[in-house]
Amino acid sequence: MLDNNTLSKIAKMYYLEGLTQKQIGDNLGISRIGISRALKRCIEEGIVEIKIKEFTPLSNLEEALKKKYPYADFKIVPFFKETKKLVRSLADGAGEVLDEFVRNNNNIGIGWGKTLSNLNIESDIKYPEKTFVSLLGGYGNVSIEMHSNQITARVSEVYGSKSMVLLAPSIVDNKKFKEIIINEGSIKEVFDMYRKLDCVITSLGNPADENATIHKSGYFKDEDLKELKDRDICCDIVSSLFLNREGKEEDLEILDRIVGISPKCFKKVPIRAAVAGGENKMFAIYLALKNKYINNLVTDENTANYLLNK
Repeated sequence: MLDNNTLSKIAKMYYLEGLTQKQIGDNLGISRIGISRALKRCIEEGIVEIKIKEFTPLSNLEEALKKKYPYADFKIVPFFKETKKLVRSLADGAGEVLDEFVRNNNNIGIGWGKTLSNLNIESDIKYPEKTFVSLLGGYGNVSIEMHSNQITARVSEVYGSKSMVLLAPSIVDNKKFKEIIINEGSIKEVFDMYRKLDCVITSLGNPADENATIHKSGYFKDEDLKELKDRDICCDIVSSLFLNREGKEEDLEILDRIVGISPKCFKKVPIRAAVAGGENKMFAIYLALKNKYINNLVTDENTANYLLNK
């Protein structure tokens, strides 16, 4: 009978070095059947311990979330610790959801942000009867790829659809100027279309996180960001709705100057999808979901488990 040292050697050659049973047998002068029996003994006698890490299928997480939040639909994607990989994962999930939206809806609102700017979509089918609409004006220091107008134009080109972009600043200096520009020509047409949207898809942010895109966008002045901090804003939805720590909508002064879909119009859109994930956004996502500001969510598996445990 083989001793423990020989059994350990056989186990290392098989499990760690990747040799076949025949190769091990030839090396040690033992028959292949003898090696097979030795490997079985290694497990029975505890020389080798096999651990199987169980993964919860992402579809199971989606079903569990649907039971807890029955008014919403979910797309759960793999989590990655590296930010770039997580953004890519979320963007891929968002692309699948957007493709479904295009098939089943006519007027689709598009938000702004890093994740949506990473959409990697293709479509062999063209939808000339569909319309994509920017939810927020442009300009600012943020990379142009993150602008709602840029994303809207790119997505509409992929699907061969019409696009309505908002050719205006995202924030103006005063309420009076906003009233003037939103009643001008093509800008008024975009605002009229907001009342006809079937669905929207947008990123979701946490203004309390100083590394959030909203702090780097150039859209907001220092005094605007100070107002968000003073009012304890923890959730920003397409820079149209701002929720405090209690999940309540705050009527901020900057809303009178933001050129984009209004909170009232946003809340009336039948399907309101957010694409967001990562530890820094978990609480913001929870606030938006719990209080029904969104009813469709693309997020990562870690955030999904967080939402299930809240």
